[in-house]
Amino acid sequence: MGTYVPWGSVTPLRYVPPGAVIIADPPERKKAGKSGRSTYQQPRRSRLSPEQIEAIHRSPNRPLRELAAEYEVSHETIRAVRQRHDNLALEG
Repeated sequence: MGTYVPWGSVTPLRYVPPGAVIIADPPERKKAGKSGRSTYQQPRRSRLSPEQIEAIHRSPNRPLRELAAEYEVSHETIRAVRQRHDNLALEG
């Protein structure tokens, strides 16, 4: 038996049996939801500019929700920006 992979997390072409002949490319991925936004297979464009991200890094003591209101994003977005900054600081 192979390794368990959650449904939809890997394209079907990864599971082509050895010796199989691929006669066509896979269809384009469908858009998601009523808005027709692209799926999360590609990174989403950030709503925060690099300057805003730097300002968030320079203000570690301000509350998440206060910063979120100022930059018109969710507090979880602010949390993610801070976590990425902290993880990069630990690596470098």
